Amino acid sequence: MDAHKLKILNAASALIFQRGYSRVTMDEIARSVGMSKKTIYVYFDGKYTILLEIVKKLQSDLKSDIESALMNQSLSFTEKLQHTFASVSLHFGIVDRCFTDDIQKHTPHVWNDWNDFRKEIAHIHFHQLLEEGVKAGYVKKEINISMAVFLYMSALNSLLDNHFWRQLPSSIHEKIPSGMIDLFHSIMAIIFDGILTPETRHNFNSI
Repeated sequence: MDAHKLKILNAASALIFQRGYSRVTMDEIARSVGMSKKTIYVYFDGKYTILLEIVKKLQSDLKSDIESALMNQSLSFTEKLQHTFASVSLHFGIVDRCFTDDIQKHTPHVWNDWNDFRKEIAHIHFHQLLEEGVKAGYVKKEINISMAVFLYMSALNSLLDNHFWRQLPSSIHEKIPSGMIDLFHSIMAIIFDGILTPETRHNFNSI
């Protein structure tokens, strides 16, 4: 990709992912990247085209990162698991919930594509990883993989759903991590480690 085009996309994504598409102007993008609007229009038709490109780039980077880890035979299952969730939290962690709320309202086509991508990442890649874990003996055979994927998808969707977060009681807001990456790590820790101590888990399974 052309260096100037990449520079514009990086500057625009930092603004749009944090503030939302409709709240960012071409003037602000131009100032952020240190170029004139005339120069930016050489590379992009307008702000909507920039939005399509930054979403496409995030999706491509994340998908490539995950697939390279899953196909890497030198990595153990645990390493693949860590790499996958580190990649997801890193890429989605730069996206504020106001962005998804904004594109859902102002650019429904982009929102649908974004939503389909989240489902693809959760369903195809996480499902594939869990199946590999079951075969290798790292994941319990009795675990319902589809249910685990459903929980993962629900957590991911909730993390990026501004409407959902607005409905949470203040007592919950005050006691959970505020950053997207920390939130994601906390949810994954609960999914994989559980909330019960080993002794309590043993007693629970004995009931």
